[in-house]
Amino acid sequence: MKIGLVSYTYHRFLGDPYLEVQKDPGVVWTMFDVVRKAAELGCEGIVLDTNVMQSLNRPWLRELARAMDDAKLDRVLSWGSPNGLNTGKSPEAVDDLLK
Repeated sequence: MKIGLVSYTYHRFLGDPYLEVQKDPGVVWTMFDVVRKAAELGCEGIVLDTNVMQSLNRPWLRELARAMDDAKLDRVLSWGSPNGLNTGKSPEAVDDLLK
């Protein structure tokens, strides 16, 4: 078993605060900030939540992978739009998941 960090833990910093119950932190992080935080905390892995990632284009993902390699972080990908698959009723969400 490895100790890791879920990127969605920092959703407020990644631009997804629940404004009805949380304050906007007044600062915006990138996924690279989350990788740095995981390394700083001594984590062995990180779960990347696609719904708070700034990009899914290949060059950006390669750069993120290098940052995780440099930090020696294993990774897991967690897909989810804010509403997930909407109980299977959203063909757009299914297309996004497959992409």
